[in-house]
Amino acid sequence: MTANREAALARLSLSAAAIDLLVITLIVKAIHRLIPEIPVLYGEFLFWSAVPAAWIVHLFVVEILAGGWSIGRLCLGLQVADAVTGEPLGKLQRIGRFASILSTFGLRSLSARKLASHHTSSSVSYTSNLSGVLQVRGLGRQDRQSSKSATPKALVIKVLSGPHANQTVKLATGRTFSRDGYFNVGRDRTWADLVLDADDQVSGNHCRIRVQSGRIWVADWGSNGGGSTNGTYIGARRLKPVDFTQIDPGTHMRVGNTKFVLHNVR
Repeated sequence: MTANREAALARLSLSAAAIDLLVITLIVKAIHRLIPEIPVLYGEFLFWSAVPAAWIVHLFVVEILAGGWSIGRLCLGLQVADAVTGEPLGKLQRIGRFASILSTFGLRSLSARKLASHHTSSSVSYTSNLSGVLQVRGLGRQDRQSSKSATPKALVIKVLSGPHANQTVKLATGRTFSRDGYFNVGRDRTWADLVLDADDQVSGNHCRIRVQSGRIWVADWGSNGGGSTNGTYIGARRLKPVDFTQIDPGTHMRVGNTKFVLHNVR
């Protein structure tokens, strides 16, 4: 499943690059037409020379100035963020990605089966929230191995932001998890394993997490399974009530004003 999901994300990434290249080519072509006095053959040479140069400028703008955003990625719901905080990449991360991409002129992104190394860094979260496409994350080498055999004993939930920031809970120690296999998140102390009672945007019975056959699943819940008031989010996508969605270790989730991540203990 993990390989299939990575392939789906790789195809989206390749499609986004194709859209960006098309836009760049059209812009260069338009500029070329504004200079009619250039001889035909010489003009064609300049045109095809300008496209690679424009592509390098495009990579610089996208990775350094725009923090990973491009027209193609916006069209396909692709997002780049810090894997730990879920926030936009820092300056050093952006420079590192740009250097990695530039070293191969972006050719590493031409695979329709595997993600390029700058997308699979353990410090980078690379996701797509395109409707109908599974939420996927750029996985580092350790996560590629661990996500295939996730076990409750190895899983920890860490709160990244919100009133309960830095709180950490082992999945296996959850009271309800040991009873019925579900790890509950919410404000209700009698129901939740991860209690977020200081966040007034979190419902009493907000969401549930389960581990089955080595896979991790999460679903929005609410009172009697009718859905939480403010929703459970993976990236920008709101989950449907009682509809379990598979995620990988390292996926960022948000309930109310609280962001948290479920990851394997190293």
